[in-house]
Amino acid sequence: PRSQVEQRTALCGGLGQFQVGISRVSRDLIRATNLVQDVLDELESYWAMDTRESDTNWRALMQFEYRWRSELERGLEGLPDGSAVQEVLFQIPNYDGVTDKWLAVFTMEDVRNLKRMLEEKQLEMLDLVEQQGQQSPLPLLDCDRTPSWCPLPKLPPNSQFTTTSPTPVALGEEISMECHPHYVYDLGLQTLMCGNSINGSSQWLAPDGSQARPEISCTLNRSWCPELPSLINHAAVVSMMPLHRAVDTEVRFACRRGFQATAGHAFGRCSVDGWCSMADPSDPTCVTPPDWLRCEAIPAYCPPWSGYNFSEPYNSSSAPKVVRVVDPLAHVFLREVRQLPLPSGLLGDVVTVTCPSEFSRASGDTRFRCGHGLNGGQWQREVASVPQYNDNSTPDAILHLVDEATAEPLVCELETMKGVRRKYYDRLPGLFRNHSDSAGYDVVPYINQFQSPYDAAQFEAYLRPKLAGNYTLSIEVLGSFVLTWEKEILLAGRSQGLFPELFNTSELEL
Repeated sequence: PRSQVEQRTALCGGLGQFQVGISRVSRDLIRATNLVQDVLDELESYWAMDTRESDTNWRALMQFEYRWRSELERGLEGLPDGSAVQEVLFQIPNYDGVTDKWLAVFTMEDVRNLKRMLEEKQLEMLDLVEQQGQQSPLPLLDCDRTPSWCPLPKLPPNSQFTTTSPTPVALGEEISMECHPHYVYDLGLQTLMCGNSINGSSQWLAPDGSQARPEISCTLNRSWCPELPSLINHAAVVSMMPLHRAVDTEVRFACRRGFQATAGHAFGRCSVDGWCSMADPSDPTCVTPPDWLRCEAIPAYCPPWSGYNFSEPYNSSSAPKVVRVVDPLAHVFLREVRQLPLPSGLLGDVVTVTCPSEFSRASGDTRFRCGHGLNGGQWQREVASVPQYNDNSTPDAILHLVDEATAEPLVCELETMKGVRRKYYDRLPGLFRNHSDSAGYDVVPYINQFQSPYDAAQFEAYLRPKLAGNYTLSIEVLGSFVLTWEKEILLAGRSQGLFPELFNTSELEL
């Protein structure tokens, strides 16, 4: 900026007298002239040497030429932009004020011409008037800074001024910028200084006076909201768009397999204030702090298994879930089979089932764990050596379903030694006769003539009570019978009518 008073320059003359004249730029002309003179002195000294390395080494010559051209270029660029210096330089062929093409073909003679042109410009600009001991009628330059010389610069994307209400500033003053709250600084100038351009207008510069490049650059803060845990209240993050935690990122929660929603919101969004939750993505209201989805275990995730009792020949294929035994003598046995029931369970529940007294395991598993199946919960085989992933801290992504892990119901069979030896007859009158040719033997779980294919039979068994004492034996029969104990007849009789009748013995000490 310039004041209303004309700019004046005072120089001390050779006779100790001041020379005062009107000038736009003089100090910069003197600096530029001195720089060119220094380069010229270096060139003349070099070429005045008797021996030079460049005479035999062209690379040394190239290095010398590059050095003095670079020195001249940096010196002129380091001068503040001034109209007088620029007017001289623009008279040089190929000079455009931007590139350094004009120096590519510059010679020592060109340097002399440049020095001459700068000196002539000084004389032209000074317009000196010799003062004969008289005081100058005009004062030396007196200027005041223009208060609003530089208007506010245009803000780069996602940035703002550090002050609340910024205003235009005067020459030499600075203004600072920063990134928006949910953006982070990347690169570029955060402070600019108000300066002058080549044509004398205002221009924003770097604090050191160089060109204001690059401008401040801000990138999205991808970690604005805190990281979400893998599981919250048995609910997991199933989607996040985009895949970071910047403002406007949306997430969706869902209950883990084996759990059901009880309360809370399944959707969330990263806002300037942090995470907030909502019942639906289109809901304009976002709750802060977030009320995340809460889940609880499904009461009967694994369904119950019912049990049953079954009596069949030992090698029968009609008994389900029983391993078939191929034995030529198996036809003489009947087996009492029980498939034990299993209750419903929560995800991760472990149930242990054992066969009842006097029964042994025929097939199936004894330890069951409630896990994931193809269509919901499924009882799986519990194996201690295999890592279990049913705890709530393990994501479903690492849970693998293995077909071999599907559990089988526990099937128990009455131990054969606990059964009854039966001698059966093909004909009813043979009960008290010796028809060994037409009789056979087998072992049955208990005396059960309701399902027997024979009308008459003789049973033999061993009794071993768990506690010693007096016992009464009872028999319910339809027809005639004989009950013996160690070859001694305890009871004999015959029922009356068409219905079974109960007979009791006297007390026996067993």
